[in-house]
Amino acid sequence: MPLIRPQQLKFMRLVPFTNTFSWQCFRFDKQSNSIAFENLEHLSLESRHYGIRVPDGTPMTLENEELNIVFPSLRQLSLICVNITPEIIQPFAASPLTNVVFEGLLGSALQLHALKLNRLSMLKVSTWFGFTISDEKFCTDSNALFQSVKCAVVVFSVDIDDMAINAAGIYWPRLTHLELSSEYIADFALDLVPRVPSLVHLCVRAFNAGKNETEQSAQEYFEYLRKKYLQPSLSNITNVALSFAAGRPVIFDGLATDLFVHYLPKLQNIKLDNAV
Repeated sequence: MPLIRPQQLKFMRLVPFTNTFSWQCFRFDKQSNSIAFENLEHLSLESRHYGIRVPDGTPMTLENEELNIVFPSLRQLSLICVNITPEIIQPFAASPLTNVVFEGLLGSALQLHALKLNRLSMLKVSTWFGFTISDEKFCTDSNALFQSVKCAVVVFSVDIDDMAINAAGIYWPRLTHLELSSEYIADFALDLVPRVPSLVHLCVRAFNAGKNETEQSAQEYFEYLRKKYLQPSLSNITNVALSFAAGRPVIFDGLATDLFVHYLPKLQNIKLDNAV
């Protein structure tokens, strides 16, 4: 890679960001061990395999040769499928970050606390379960990540396929936006509502919910849910987006809307569409 003057950059996207990457390509002054990205405001580090975002869980050891790398103007940092280590995250700890976006393994996301997350305006974490993780581990790690974060906007996007999570083991008091995806999401989303007291936006994508159901089975299912959630919650949720299987019965949307409106008394907007 040719030498690049770091002070000229305002936006940078490094793909693929792998073990073979070295910051040496930004080191113009060979007499100094410091590299300063003085004007860089937005940085995205993305690890990819054959163009596909796949977190491999392998710890990264970069060839930094003990360089002092600083980002004095960095506002937005995106870490996509990067297995975070202290070595990777340390250069950003003193940056004036306002927005951080992370996509990858939940356990790796715990390293984000080194960024002093409470100073951020927005934190977004996206994760999924293509790797072995127990339900207990999910609750432990997610609680550790979100219980103390005090950003204005905290977004958690999670694919819960193949997980049988007990909502009682979850407590995310500072989370403001939650996006859940699964083949089927029954009452798990509503079970979570009391466990996420700051939530204002809830998005649920259930790719097979309602598929091949009859109107009778849909009515029976929502009657069960109405009895389960008989009393309105104390939730502050104002916006809900629901996506269900395209083959659902006509009455499905109305029954779902009635349920969410009843259980979420502060709800202002609800949107339903087809899960894709």
